[in-house]
Amino acid sequence: MPSKKARCVNFCSSVRWDLSLSNNCSDMSNFYRVPRYIFDPIRNAGLVEGVILLPFDPEGALEKQVRKGNVDDVVTNNCEENIADLEWWAKQKGQVDWVVAITQGMKDYTKWITECGLQAARKGVCILDRLTFLEPTRAREDFLQNASLTNLKILSPRPSFRADGTNSKDPVTSAWFVFQKPGAAQVNTCIDFEVSWHRPQNLKL
Repeated sequence: MPSKKARCVNFCSSVRWDLSLSNNCSDMSNFYRVPRYIFDPIRNAGLVEGVILLPFDPEGALEKQVRKGNVDDVVTNNCEENIADLEWWAKQKGQVDWVVAITQGMKDYTKWITECGLQAARKGVCILDRLTFLEPTRAREDFLQNASLTNLKILSPRPSFRADGTNSKDPVTSAWFVFQKPGAAQVNTCIDFEVSWHRPQNLKL
């Protein structure tokens, strides 16, 4: 069986992208926005610490929330093209502890962030996505079978990602998924229900 790295290389070299990449690499941010307090469930639990890589955060909104946690540094990537660049991921390998991303709505990019992110990070990957991410589709089969899902934080109410000012909620429940490297943590998954996550418990600015 080919190694996890080999599988990622094969995927990266064979996939055909349907998304058009603009020169300023910010098309996705025109529609999606990072909800306020969205990172609080992860930060308050102290699940992600050390050096954090944000593979896509063009507006810097997620970075602001992550920096409020117990982190040593935050490495950002503002160019969408880098997400699908194997050489860029190789440069990050061993340099960061965690890869953190909102993959909800990122379509094909999710596989790059999860597969290559788990290889690049020393500890693991933390993503926000629909709860249906756990459905064992062919695209996620290898990742779900090999990565260790240590924490699942299910959000209520459903967050709104619309950048047009409307408060339209996603039709599917969202959750934070914390994956660590295979065999790096306990087998059991800790499941928490984050009710009223959008109302901060700590009013400190």
